[in-house]
Amino acid sequence: MIKNRLLYLGLVVITFVFFVYTVNRVTLMLFLATAAFPPASLLLSLYSLRRLSVAPVLKDTLIYKGGGADYVVQIKNNGFLPVSGVSFNVSANPVIAAETSNLKNVELNPREVKLISVRITGRYRGFYRVAMTEFAICDSLGLFKMKKRLNIHHDIAVYPKVTEPRDIPMNISLINQEQARYDLYIEDYDEIFDIREYVESDPIKKIHWKLSAKYQDWIVKNYQTTVWDATAVIMGVMRAGEEAEDLMVETAVALGYGILRQNRAVSLIYGAEGRIDAHYIQDFPSFYTLLAKMEFVRNEDEAFPSGFLEDQLQGRNINMIILTTRLNAEMFAKIIRAMDFGHNALIAYARPKNERRESRQILGAMEKAGIPVVYLKSDPEAKSV
Repeated sequence: MIKNRLLYLGLVVITFVFFVYTVNRVTLMLFLATAAFPPASLLLSLYSLRRLSVAPVLKDTLIYKGGGADYVVQIKNNGFLPVSGVSFNVSANPVIAAETSNLKNVELNPREVKLISVRITGRYRGFYRVAMTEFAICDSLGLFKMKKRLNIHHDIAVYPKVTEPRDIPMNISLINQEQARYDLYIEDYDEIFDIREYVESDPIKKIHWKLSAKYQDWIVKNYQTTVWDATAVIMGVMRAGEEAEDLMVETAVALGYGILRQNRAVSLIYGAEGRIDAHYIQDFPSFYTLLAKMEFVRNEDEAFPSGFLEDQLQGRNINMIILTTRLNAEMFAKIIRAMDFGHNALIAYARPKNERRESRQILGAMEKAGIPVVYLKSDPEAKSV
């Protein structure tokens, strides 16, 4: 635009010099016309700007991570002049991707209505705002740019995907009985309560041979005494950015879904005192919604629910799956003590980019103590169930 102004200023100067040296009616008219074009163009553009109406609509206000929503902008030219060079300014959080290139240099004929769609992709879980703050047009000479401010915003929620649990066994009591002081349950093989997919920790005697042959996949039996094993999914320290947060949340969602589908109770423990209990698959929506909306406690002293572990020491034995991005000596000591009281524990570790030295040392100590550790990895190809 500055270049256009300089060029036009040069043109005005040339016509003026030409008029001074010739001093005739033709060169005067040429100079006056050249000088009058910019104000006329400005006035016509202001008229066109006032005659434009804009109505953006967000088709979906709730999407799942990796999914998208259409942000449709309806533009109407109510004037009698064609309009070109219309551009729109859409403001959105950088963690959601919005491709707005088709909202630049829009052209409209008189009385024309256009619908322009912008695809918004949810890259991370959370709640975001998409706002159209202004639109602008350029005059026909390219000398002026006029803006009109807007205050139209839409809120969009990006929820985590619900996937099948990966890498973490649903019944962790079978993988660390060697560390527990005593076995928690004596299985009664007379009554089958449910069936499920085989995991590596299942004994051979639990395989349902007929169904395995029918489905061409290993199927095992759940017995009455084991299906109600309580599992606590504990959300530990989270200070590693959106990607690690999403990894922890999606793992917790997958665990809750998988455990409830096996007719086993699951509790979600978070922060200093936060807790929600789910007993049936019908309870999964509330379990899921809480995780989708969860704001992590980033104060390390408050994030790990030490009080929960203390309360459980004299209570019924449970399976604990602890999701965290940081490990420390206090956490390690409490987990060891809980296992001494017959609880089962598994660490689901989301390794941060800047891993602390203490965390690496605790991982080594856990390995020596026989505490199972699963390293969480994101899978962008995982599909929602």
